[in-house]
Amino acid sequence: MKQGTAQRTGSGGRIRTERVRGCIRQEIADMLLRQEIHDPRLSGFISITDVELSRDLQYATVYFSLLEGNSPALSPVRVVTEGEGVPLSPAAEGGRIAECQKALTHAAGFIRSQLGRRIQFRHTPHLRFLPDHSLDYGMRMNRLLGSIDIPPDEEGVVTQEAPAGEMVP
Repeated sequence: MKQGTAQRTGSGGRIRTERVRGCIRQEIADMLLRQEIHDPRLSGFISITDVELSRDLQYATVYFSLLEGNSPALSPVRVVTEGEGVPLSPAAEGGRIAECQKALTHAAGFIRSQLGRRIQFRHTPHLRFLPDHSLDYGMRMNRLLGSIDIPPDEEGVVTQEAPAGEMVP
């Protein structure tokens, strides 16, 4: 089967969707990196982690995450505000994410218009911004797994179970 034939048989929609997702993610990330969106609530490093598109490419959900020196994912144990020795509560960190989400939602029209100029869409998708907590969750699980203290068995050796029907010496 020729390469062009595969696109005509239905896989072309997936290829186009993936290409559009990647373009949207890259362009929004570039806008944030170049600080084209002038909003003080968007301070710190904001990473665009994923973009999901509706089947008709009319709506895009953009997932973002905050990476800061005081982020729970980057701190070994507790979150501490700069210059203070007081830990930042999870509610306060959630407030920071909420403020960033409000700023991105407020700038969605500007971002959409810039996407329409930079990428030649027939219809530029409507944007919705949602926080992506997968990095924080993964780092938290990593810390939890690292903190588990598994005691050795009576002889100080970790035992290994034998597959059914075999004997372990």
